[in-house]
Amino acid sequence: YAVSLPTDQRVIRSLASGTLLRLRAPSGELQNGTDPAALSGWWREALRQTAWLDIAAGPVAAGPAGADDAQLELTVADHGGTLATTLVVGNDRLLLASVAVAGRPLPTAIDELALRARTALGDPVDPPPQPVARIYSGDPVLVANCEAALADAHDGAFASALRRLQDVRRRDGGSAFLLESMASITSMLGGATDARRLADEALRAPDRSAPTTTHRLLRTL
Repeated sequence: YAVSLPTDQRVIRSLASGTLLRLRAPSGELQNGTDPAALSGWWREALRQTAWLDIAAGPVAAGPAGADDAQLELTVADHGGTLATTLVVGNDRLLLASVAVAGRPLPTAIDELALRARTALGDPVDPPPQPVARIYSGDPVLVANCEAALADAHDGAFASALRRLQDVRRRDGGSAFLLESMASITSMLGGATDARRLADEALRAPDRSAPTTTHRLLRTL
C-alpha cells in the first residue's frame, strides 16, 4: 500500500523540478528515547522517494551547503507530540506543514509530514510514496545503526561500518536499505561476489525497496 495523499495540503512555495533541497539535522527532542539518527534516516528516505526534488542530507549529501541553498528543517515539538517542517532559504523561513504524532508509530507520522512537505513545495507526487517503515525499516535501532554505518563508510571506516550492519541485521533481515548498504560496503572492501549475493537477496523483495535503493542494487549487480 502507498501513503495516502493529503486532500487538505495546498502548495505553499512551488520549487522547480530538479531543485536541490538540503535537509538540516532535526531539532527538538523525542521523549520515547528514539535515537535522533533514526529520525534523520526516516525523514531523508521518506523524502527521497520524490522524482521532483533533489534531496541531499547527511552521509548522502554531495558537498557543503551553500548560503542560498534551499533547506528543509524538521522540528520536534510538544514533547515529541508534533512534527513540523520549515523551508529555509537564506534568512527566509516558511512553515510548510505540521502533523500530530498522536500515538502513531513515528515512521507513520514522518510519512505524512514528508508527503505534506512535498505537496507544499509543488511536487506532483507521482507515484505515491511507500511507507518508510517498509522501504527502510520500522526498527529505530536498526535505522540508527545504518545511519552510523553510513557515516563510518563516508569517513573511510568500511570494516567497522560493515560489522555494525552485520550486528543489527537480525533485527530486520529483509530491509532492502540495510542489504544495499551491506552490499555497497562489501564491494568497497573487495568482496564483489558477496556484494552481488546481498544485492540479489534484496531484489527478491521489490516491495521493500525504494526506487533509489533499487537503482543502487542494480548497479552492484
